[in-house]
Parts: sequence; C-alpha cells; structure tokens
Amino acid sequence: MRHTDPYDAIAVGAQFYELNHGAQVRHRVESLLPHISPPRVGVLDVGAASGTPTLAMARTWPGVPVHAVEPSRSMRIALLTRIAEEGDLQRQVTVHPVAAHELTRTGFVDLVTAFWALGMVEPDHWEATLNALVGALVPGGALLTESSLGEAEEDAAAVQDYRGSTRLGEHTIEHGGHVETAPDGSGYGVFTYRWLDADGHLLYEDHDHYEHRPGHARPDLAGSLEARGMVAERELDDPAAPGARLTLWRRPAT
Repeated sequence: MRHTDPYDAIAVGAQFYELNHGAQVRHRVESLLPHISPPRVGVLDVGAASGTPTLAMARTWPGVPVHAVEPSRSMRIALLTRIAEEGDLQRQVTVHPVAAHELTRTGFVDLVTAFWALGMVEPDHWEATLNALVGALVPGGALLTESSLGEAEEDAAAVQDYRGSTRLGEHTIEHGGHVETAPDGSGYGVFTYRWLDADGHLLYEDHDHYEHRPGHARPDLAGSLEARGMVAERELDDPAAPGARLTLWRRPAT
C-alpha cells in the first residue's frame, strides 16, 4: 500500500538532526531513565525520531518489547538503520510507521514515553492521540511526558534567534534561524542549513519552516489526562532544559 507522508515537512532538518541535537537528547534520556521504574510488559516511545530514546530504553531494559512510533519517513530512515546496525535489537524493537493517533492496539505496554512530543500534535488529532496513548497502557501503567504545553501571554510577542555550527570531518554544518511569536501565541519559524568545505566555500544550502498554533488553541494537557483517569504521580526536571519539567502519570491499577 502506498502511503502519503504528511510529516516530511521536517525532511530538511532530519538530515542534520543527530549532528545538531543527538548529544543533548542522549543526555536527557540517559539522565531520566534511572528515575523510571523498569517496565515489564513493554514500552511505547512516541515521536521516536532518529531513535536515540528508543535504543537507549531497549539497551537499559533488555528483553522488554519496545515499540517506536514515528510517522516521518525521513526520521524512520535513521531509526531503521540504527536498529539494523544494532542487530540484536531487531527482535526487541517494533517500529510503527504511523502517527500516534492512528494506533489502534490497546493494553500492550506498561510505559508510554512521549519525550517532548505532545506539543507537536495537531489540534484535530489531540483527543484521538491521548485516547491511543492511555489505551495502550495496561492498568497500573505509566506515561511520561511534558508537564505543560505552555500558555501564551496575551500581550507577548517575541523573536528568538538560533545559531550554531557542527564540525563534520573537514567540513562545517552551520544552522540558524528565527521563530517569530505573535501576541496570541501563533508563530512562524524559518531555519537555514549551510554545508561549508574546509575553505568556507558553500557546498549545500537548504531551508525548512514551520508554523505553530496560537496559545488559546493549545490543549490543557493535565486536564485532558485527568479526564481519562490518569493520576499525576511526580515531576522530573528536564536535565537539558533548565526550568522545563516532565510529569510521570499513572493509570490506576483498578
């Protein structure tokens, strides 16, 4: 069956994702895992991207089935390649080439991780996404995700600039861009990637962009989970983002 991929707007950035963010993601995940009770039934990793959290959990909890959800074809290329390179993990890790709201299987894991992924869910898919994630849990299972998706201040407007560079052998990858946020919390981001040779000559340049919804359209994460019977158990600091927190939610055992 031919599948149209609506999530490959991130294809440009995906090719540089590990170079730019891999070390930070590894630090975050490896710092968080010791604070989570080991799962016994299985793990569902939502928004697996290139697989850093997925593989870290598979190595930390050998023998526990790990399910990775990643709808973007470009991210799955890296994810599947890394699983194949690990070899022994191929029987442990299952990849679901769909978005979270398209999952239909229920009661097959006791841990769902959505590391910084729910903030990217489209409003039209919000209810179905949370139904799928909570439904995937066995009674007593846990969900780890952002503590809040953020609230925009009505009078806030800002422009944030991002700049950085990464060495790649003799070459340098420069990335930069800006995100403009309007008073209602809606915004638009533009990013540029420039690949330079040893003499600073441009070999390749590409751009990507995205839009984010206004603050009033951001869902009430805590309220949505509580409405589904989930109970907030404790909060964890995000080790790579000062001030940011994640919450471990529990589905009651009965």
